[in-house]
Amino acid sequence: MKKSQKIVQKAKYVLSLCLIFLLSGSCSNILAQSAFVTDDSLLVSAQIAMNKKDFTTALTSFNLMSAAYLAQRKVIALKAAAYAGRCGLDFIGLVNTFSSIGSSTVLTVLYKSAISAKPAQETDCVSAETLMLSIAATSAARTVSENLLLGLIEFQRIGAILGQYADQGGTGTVDAAFNPCLTTKGTAPAATGLPVAEAQNLSASLMIGFDSLSASGISAFSGSAASFQSYCTSITAIAGSNPCTQTAPSSFTNPQLAILMGLVKTNFFGIGSCADNTLATCVCGVYP
Repeated sequence: MKKSQKIVQKAKYVLSLCLIFLLSGSCSNILAQSAFVTDDSLLVSAQIAMNKKDFTTALTSFNLMSAAYLAQRKVIALKAAAYAGRCGLDFIGLVNTFSSIGSSTVLTVLYKSAISAKPAQETDCVSAETLMLSIAATSAARTVSENLLLGLIEFQRIGAILGQYADQGGTGTVDAAFNPCLTTKGTAPAATGLPVAEAQNLSASLMIGFDSLSASGISAFSGSAASFQSYCTSITAIAGSNPCTQTAPSSFTNPQLAILMGLVKTNFFGIGSCADNTLATCVCGVYP
């Protein structure tokens, strides 16, 4: 085997702000010289498709790989990135937006990243999340790049949830009738809210997302993460427990969700108009 081919097969995996997989050899050469399709050539094909934002084709290549190859840590992360891309995640764009978030709120930025989101997009984010958590369940056991990817996946999932329920017309403006304290989805202009299961999913994604991004140490998210921690202090004071350490959707109780959906209603973190930064008057009065 030629030295150049060996270099291609051992191409270095780099997952940073844009999660680029750098190949030091010629992609066309390895495909042209292969007598048959191999896991390595399929990975090259997947990366080419991802660079073209053709995530469905990339996932087709991943699904043709052997189980042993797919179990490699770097391959798991790349497959997760493909699912995240199909969910609508723009890695560089989202990082840049948070770098200059200004007066925009965190949840406003996230739902605008998934305007006109469909359930299939959220499903892809869930698939991406599942893959990343299979690498390691805690941020301490993941690398900086892995935490960055998972944090962005969770944020995109939040956007996909809010895009489906808070802006049903895909206008880029929250529906006036949207109220996260409601637990049924109506059709605007009728009152509409978030089903309990989606409120739980959103809450879990908030916790995993901020934990992962804080662990990554990426400065673009440091300000938002610090603010979120201060809100966690208020939430804990009201709830008598700290839901910000929970990561399983089913672990969030109705009293906790009443407070967390109150956070969604705020005008300093969420997509609503409640201005009480202690959250006391923003809490859902009845939930569910």
